[in-house]
Formats: sequence, structure tokens, C-alpha cells
Amino acid sequence: MTTTRPAAVFAAVALSAVLASCATETDTSPGGAEAEATASPDVSTAESLNSEPEAEAPSSSAAGEGLTRADSPLAHELTEAGLASVLEVQTREVEYALRVRQEELLAECMAERGFEYVPEFTAQEAAEQVELPERGTREFAEQIGYDITFLPPESGEIDRNPGSGDGWYEAMNGAALDGEDSFDLTAEESILRSFDHGCSGSVSRTIYAEFPGYGAYSIQLYSRFNDFFRGFTQVLMDAAEDARNAEIEADWAACMAQGGYEFANPGEARASLYALEEDLLAEYHEEFDGEAPSEEEVAEANALEIETAVADYECREQVDYDSRMLAIEFEYEAAHIQENREVLEEYIAAGLAFEEQLRP
Repeated sequence: MTTTRPAAVFAAVALSAVLASCATETDTSPGGAEAEATASPDVSTAESLNSEPEAEAPSSSAAGEGLTRADSPLAHELTEAGLASVLEVQTREVEYALRVRQEELLAECMAERGFEYVPEFTAQEAAEQVELPERGTREFAEQIGYDITFLPPESGEIDRNPGSGDGWYEAMNGAALDGEDSFDLTAEESILRSFDHGCSGSVSRTIYAEFPGYGAYSIQLYSRFNDFFRGFTQVLMDAAEDARNAEIEADWAACMAQGGYEFANPGEARASLYALEEDLLAEYHEEFDGEAPSEEEVAEANALEIETAVADYECREQVDYDSRMLAIEFEYEAAHIQENREVLEEYIAAGLAFEEQLRP
């Protein structure tokens, strides 16, 4: 039995995945794009926003100009409207501080109710993560590769909190809804209901008192603008299927071939290492306590991962892979924004209002 997290905390992370994507590396190759569905309902449109200029979609011919997610139409719209702080809230330090505090509070709450909860993310782990290079950098590729582990998990890592003992799950998540099907609840009802149940709910309330920005943008805006932000998932899917990707991938594949690698796109390169991981751990997982791969096998796999990741990074740089892919994606993103401009303006108005409330 796995532990259920405070739903509202997940809402915050989901929303920031879109709003703060400018600070996050995302695979832009077909089949590799990952998107979080986020945040959706009404706030009155601010008249002052009606005169804002429309976002200009970057052209796919902008290859070589070094586009990043900070150049996205959505980031441009929010920054121009004065919502830059929303984009900045999802730093690694803030994210890790929130997670550590959440885990500490859950342990305290469960102890008060007579149960043990082992924090699943500690201050030490947060410090270690902050010290790691940023994803998407050469340093990350050289030191960590694709962040694949070729060893079985250490004892207790699979599930630190199996939820054993009578009453443990109820203490954590509250009693089941009396005669009410949770699937019938709206997104907003489900989130708000989670605040009334178990340690997850009480911790969520405390977290949002201590991290007001997360509370404002996730709880009060998450459910209201859900449909609009879900549209960005479709944006990624449409961009991944664009025919222009073939030329970009061919350039990358040709570069990789010069180093002896036969991959059609970066997704295939990563997949080859995950397949190796699966092969190395196959016997262990079949018996769950079976023989783990030898030190030599792990060392060889790690070396291959680093070599492949560095070659991947170098070829991305050489052919301007990410920038060219982003230029295509941004065309679809700009179209989505233009088709939903009124909703975006409502969201911006709501965001500005919440920021005003948060000012001392």
C-alpha cells in the first residue's frame, strides 16, 4: 500500500511544471515529451489586459538562436503581465524546502496519532540534490548521465511507508467518504475535501500557511483554469508529431553516427540505457531478492551511460537540436494561447489579484 500525498501539494507541483518550465529541461523529441496536466474556472477579465500585444510565435527557422523554455510564448505573456514571480517560484531550493517540510510535518502528525511515518525526503537528501548539476547541462551528462541506476534499491527504498497496522491509512488520509463516490467530485471539490482528511489534510493547510505562493496558485487557481493548462499537453503531442522534426532528428542521428552510435533520436539513446538497466536487474526482480549485477557490470553500464549522454549532449549542441525543436513547439503553444486568449487574460487577472493579496 503506497502513501497518498496531500492532493493540494501535488496540485502546486503540477501547476508549476507548466508555469516554471522555463527552468526545466524537457525532452522535445517525439515520444519523449513529458507534460503535466495542470490547472481552470472564471475570474473577471481585466480590461487593462485587453490592449496587451499578442504573443509572437517564434519561427522554426530560428535554429541557431539558442531558444530555451524561457523564450516560450506562455513565459513571455506572464512576464509581460508582471507575473514573473510565478515563474520564479519553482526553484529547486524552494521545491525541496517544501518537500522536506511536508515530510517532517507528516511524521510529526502521525506520531501524535500513534503511528510511525518515515520521511520520504529529508534535509540531507535535499542538500545532496541541490549540489547536483542542473539537468540539461554538460556537467550533468558528464557526472550523472541520464540519472539511471543499475543497482537494486537498498533495503527500505522501495516503500519506506507501506501503511501497515490498523488505522494507519485512515490516520494519514482520513476516513473514506461516507456513501459518496470520490470519482463524482469535481477537481476543486476533491482538492478542498482533501484538506479535511487525516494528516495529509492538516499538513496541506500548514504548508500553504508557510508557503503562501503555492497555496494561492495551486488551490485557488488550479481547478479554475485546468482546461486551459491541459491544452499544453496537447501542444506537446502535436509538436512531437510535426513533420519538420524528421530533419532535425536526422541531423542529430548523423552526428551520433560519427561517434559509432545508431539511434534515430535522443529518446532512443535513453531507452537503450533503460533496456540495459532492465536486463541487469531482471534476475533480481524476478526473485525480488535474486542476485544483483556485479560491480564490473555496473561499472561498465555506468561508463556506457556517461559516454552516451555526453555524446547526446554534444550532438544536440552541434545541430542546435533543442532550439529547433522548441521553435516548432512554440508555434503550437502560441496558437493555443491565441485561441484561448480570453481565458489567459482571466488567469493573469486572477494571478495579479492573488499576488496583491500576498504582499505584506
